[in-house]
Amino acid sequence: MYNMCDYINIAQQYDNISKDFDRSRIRIWNAVKKFLPETKNNFKLLDAGCGNGKNMIYAIDQGYIAKGFDISKNLLEISLKKNLDVYYSNILDIENYDNYDKIICIAVIHHINDVNKQKQAILNMINQLVLGGELLISVWSYEIRLDEEKQNNKQLNDYRKFTVGHNYFKWNNKCDRYYYIHNYKSFSNLIKEVSYETNISYNITYEKQNWFCKIVKLSQ
Repeated sequence: MYNMCDYINIAQQYDNISKDFDRSRIRIWNAVKKFLPETKNNFKLLDAGCGNGKNMIYAIDQGYIAKGFDISKNLLEISLKKNLDVYYSNILDIENYDNYDKIICIAVIHHINDVNKQKQAILNMINQLVLGGELLISVWSYEIRLDEEKQNNKQLNDYRKFTVGHNYFKWNNKCDRYYYIHNYKSFSNLIKEVSYETNISYNITYEKQNWFCKIVKLSQ
């Protein structure tokens, strides 16, 4: 079960910034676009930690039957106003088990303050996949690529205040959000730990200060 103090803290933080968050979260990551090609097969998609629903809207436009959940009631209200199929839950205690062809979990895992809990969250989502189903997760990365350094030195300076592990990041001076920052080694070790407990294949990629991992479920 999710630690209730952690849950209340994260949920309240996103409730407090929900309107600003909705206005600022528009862009779809290239990794998400690649993961969700256009389909006519009525594939079922779950957005675990759906936020303002932007990725669900993209998935629906691509032909997926999308459902999502979040721990922020205010963000859920925003998604409901967009006529999205969302419900209240969290990735460490997932309700409404179903079989999904694809699951996305974007910028969620890094809010969990314990690596073992992060592993359990990933295993929970894999358990909801059909055989051959795919999961895409992302976390903020400790590393920053050299081409990005040249483009935005200010962002680089702010970014280097992070350490691998426990960090707090201020959102528009409103609240401090918790992040567990992964470098490549720690993130790849996390995924390896997952692979020891379930039969999967996986591929880790980098995109603009984020690590992405695509996981394929190879057996039930």
